[in-house]
Amino acid sequence: MFCASCGSNIGPARHFCPFCGAKLGLPAAVAARSGLSTPEGRYAGSLQGSDLVGVFGWLLFFCVILTVLGPLLLIMDRFRDPWFIILFAWLKVVFGVFVGINLWSRAQHALKLLRFYFVVAFVFALLGLIGSAAGYILQSVEKSDTFVFLGSMERFVVALVRLGVLAAWFSYFRTSKRVKATYGANL
Repeated sequence: MFCASCGSNIGPARHFCPFCGAKLGLPAAVAARSGLSTPEGRYAGSLQGSDLVGVFGWLLFFCVILTVLGPLLLIMDRFRDPWFIILFAWLKVVFGVFVGINLWSRAQHALKLLRFYFVVAFVFALLGLIGSAAGYILQSVEKSDTFVFLGSMERFVVALVRLGVLAAWFSYFRTSKRVKATYGANL
């Protein structure tokens, strides 16, 4: 099957073109059942969700976070960590940039990559939460200086905030009408 809008080969059984985002025609049997076989029905069906197709709004903001802000924040934040944590953080950011570019270009496999990115990010955030909680507990048991104790507390709070933000973005991609209109499905 080919897209009538951009001419790309899109394969069978698609509702939206993965390359240009155009809504594809429905099979005759489905169109007859849905009332889209009349000119009025076809016009209403073509307008449905047309203003939602594309990488705009919160979806664009998420892509900018992954591709631009993520690397910048990592550069500013990670110089005090051990080398192996910096390495894993850079791997996560490079993968995030890759996922962000795929989302931005509305690639066919973008949501699969995003699902994997969320798994990696949740694991990374949970490990950060566990590590900071362990440091927080060790500092309170050893009764070491207040500066180190506050640093552990700060990392714990940052890890909690990261988990909350990840949960909010995951929820957005599960329920967003723009995501469904742009990619043909939600997470």
